[in-house]
Amino acid sequence: MSDFIVDPSNIDALKAKILIMETTFVDDSVGIEYAREYGHIHLSEVASLANYFENKAILLIHFSARYKVEEIQGAVSNLPRPLADKVLTLTEGFRSDHL
Repeated sequence: MSDFIVDPSNIDALKAKILIMETTFVDDSVGIEYAREYGHIHLSEVASLANYFENKAILLIHFSARYKVEEIQGAVSNLPRPLADKVLTLTEGFRSDHL
């Protein structure tokens, strides 16, 4: 869950050149509370905590199969700058329920 971002004992992860983190949910169809209840991170949490990331790149993985690749990429492209400039998505080979 996103709590690791604000935990001072994880500062090394937030300063690593590349941070790989799951971001299962990317839109308003699922709220932050639901994501947290099931131990996941919502993209809006990543955006709201943007000032914690000192990483050169952030690779987001483990997206819900409810999304199409285009929806994931669209949501990430709407992140605030400069966060959006360093976020990448691992969607190669991604399979969704929308096939």
